[in-house]
Amino acid sequence: MAPAVGVDEYIESAGGLVMVSRYVSFQPPHVAAVSMIEGPRLLASFSGGWKFRPESPTQCRVTFTYNFRTSPAWLRWVMEPIAGFWYRRQTRARLNCFKAWVEAAAGNS
Repeated sequence: MAPAVGVDEYIESAGGLVMVSRYVSFQPPHVAAVSMIEGPRLLASFSGGWKFRPESPTQCRVTFTYNFRTSPAWLRWVMEPIAGFWYRRQTRARLNCFKAWVEAAAGNS
């Protein structure tokens, strides 16, 4: 099924963690946002948004925003900084891959 508001998406990370998220906003090519409806035990909640803003005919600013709470609540003081570090690292890697893909596609045009 194609992405659209209300559509659920099954996601499995390279590490084997599984999440089912639901699109709460989808306005291509500008915005997409999801909210976790089922996820790994270590996440109490998760949501994410992606914004794409053209800055010139050849440049686009991409912003990923994630909000999450870890579980169990009594371990949040240690778990959330670790999860934040992990999400920042994953996001940087995704953006670098996305940039390389776009640049390669532009070079093949």
